[in-house]
Amino acid sequence: MRHTLPILLVLSSTPAFAQAADSAGAEALQANLARYMGTTIFDKGVITIGLDGDAYKVDVDFGKLMTLFPAQDSFKLEVDPYVLRLRPRADSTWDVAGDMLPDGKIAIKADNTTSSTEWTSADDSFEGVYDPRLAGFAVAEGRNGEMTMISTDPTSQSEFKSASGSFIIQSTKNATRGVDFNATQALSDMEQKMTVPVAEGAQPISVVMRSPELSYVSTATGFQSQELLDLLAFFVANPDEAKLKAAQPQLKTLLRSAMPLWNDMTGSYNWRELSVGTPVGIFSAANAKIAVEMGGIRKDGTVTYRFAIDDLAVPNGLLPSWSAKLMPEDINLDVGGVGIDLEGPATAAIDALDLNQDPPIPEAVGDAIVAKFIANPPKFVLNRSVLSNKDTEIIAEGEMTFMDGKPAMTATLEATGFDNAVQALQEASATYPEAQQMQLVALAAKGFAKTLADGKLQWVVDMKADGAVTVNGALVKPADPVEPAPQ
Repeated sequence: MRHTLPILLVLSSTPAFAQAADSAGAEALQANLARYMGTTIFDKGVITIGLDGDAYKVDVDFGKLMTLFPAQDSFKLEVDPYVLRLRPRADSTWDVAGDMLPDGKIAIKADNTTSSTEWTSADDSFEGVYDPRLAGFAVAEGRNGEMTMISTDPTSQSEFKSASGSFIIQSTKNATRGVDFNATQALSDMEQKMTVPVAEGAQPISVVMRSPELSYVSTATGFQSQELLDLLAFFVANPDEAKLKAAQPQLKTLLRSAMPLWNDMTGSYNWRELSVGTPVGIFSAANAKIAVEMGGIRKDGTVTYRFAIDDLAVPNGLLPSWSAKLMPEDINLDVGGVGIDLEGPATAAIDALDLNQDPPIPEAVGDAIVAKFIANPPKFVLNRSVLSNKDTEIIAEGEMTFMDGKPAMTATLEATGFDNAVQALQEASATYPEAQQMQLVALAAKGFAKTLADGKLQWVVDMKADGAVTVNGALVKPADPVEPAPQ
């Protein structure tokens, strides 16, 4: 979906007028699209709709698009013409086909410098079935050959390329409201070369990322696609300030209707056999993953970040030789927040919105939102996270809350093979003073540990809002002194 033009997003309320395309249908299609794009782009020939057998041909001319703006040297857009073929089906859906992404270039000048991005995609195409009842594709898939993207600015440069790619999208009606969708994009033989500055006046460094397979997966439940399109149509219909102020009650209704935007949404990047070349050597991993999951605008909102690496390897000589046995090879971190009330602030802001005033949302409302957030902040959580190598595994989970602005935390850590780490430190301590210091810390930690039935060591850490800290019930830090009340 990220590779198709926004025009595909505005077909949602466009009925498939008749199975056979005709001039009347072309006019009706243009009228429906104009609800979301305005009429100027049609009047100026930026988008033209014609007949192509039993389908409609939609041509997009980016050169004419640029003529709608005042002539200037600070921004230039050059994009190849784009063509879509839309064939109405008897069930009121559309067969859609075209290229995924036209080749193009953007250049921006500012402060006597130029930044540019240029992209090309060979042999690309996609096809799918667009369902107006979903305001999205019921199914779509596409493919491309070699793809490149080069970005430059005065201090850095990035060149991305892949040998081939594909994507697939599937959507269904949510049982309650909105749309559920799943989209997967895969790129083969990915390579990204980056030259980035590290300090002012210093030579930039080069970084090269490579992976035979990079995939991106996104999912959502209850996505409010139609409601968001209704908002777009509202702003197109009310382009100037006077109309916007007059239609303010409708705007508030549409904003409320679009909440919570979605129930849950996830996105993840996944690299297989990732290598990262740097000036100090090559970092590598059998698999690497970064994922984000977000709830919608709800009273019980959530956000979760996941980071995973399998078989991590670092360049030789980067770390002290004695630390090799201690370095984690597999990393799984899972952190986030729960109880994030986004619905309350959003509702308060919409209720207070008045475009006839400056500011449109009174400062008192903003202050009240901030005060409520401070009084009832979200809870930060560490879900089950694991660091391990062939000798040792450490598992951690816990949560942190705030009381009157002061943190309170509970956490549980469990270790398998902890003695292996202590032994490695002991062997290194005869030669390396820093290893000796770490050994003392490890022995002290073992002294507080509880041995479980399966042989694991466990530490239950409890930090109170008053600063007191206990480990497995033993006090290791008393409460902070109580500050005298100001006179």
